[in-house]
Amino acid sequence: TARLGSGTASSSTVLYGDQTYKAEPGGTNTPYFRAALSSSQATTDATTTKVTFDSEIYDSDGAYDPTTNYRFTPQTAGYYMITLSLSIYKPATILNAGNAYIYFNGASVAGGHMGNHGSQYSNSTPEANMLIYFNGSTDYVEAYTYIDTSTGVTGNVSGPSAGTWFQGFRILT
Repeated sequence: TARLGSGTASSSTVLYGDQTYKAEPGGTNTPYFRAALSSSQATTDATTTKVTFDSEIYDSDGAYDPTTNYRFTPQTAGYYMITLSLSIYKPATILNAGNAYIYFNGASVAGGHMGNHGSQYSNSTPEANMLIYFNGSTDYVEAYTYIDTSTGVTGNVSGPSAGTWFQGFRILT
């Protein structure tokens, strides 16, 4: 009789490439969240500004705060995929730059940039994505933007908008 691998074959084990039977992989991609803006947010020209995502679309473990600090602080350690998309709009002026930044524990770790559109009624949708390890207790992420117009007037992050969201989920390892 041929024997495949070491360990015990059963309905709850899998034969891995190293020829050993191990517990079947599994789990859930929690915690996860998705947040949106309930209305457009004005920003000061050429200034990095926190985007105050004040509306939860979903939040599996209550780890996103939509009322006080607008941040995701998961209490489960692991790797998380964090994504940010901002629909930036500035009527009646030229949009020189529209940027989206993911901040981890107060420092920028990922960013997306949309440059000079050269026309009035400009808009852009920069995105930022990052795979980040969270310690499961104090690590957090926040969303920021930088909007620069040609005339020093206020830019806007559009909300509610299909192009404006902040989300993340734990990666199974």
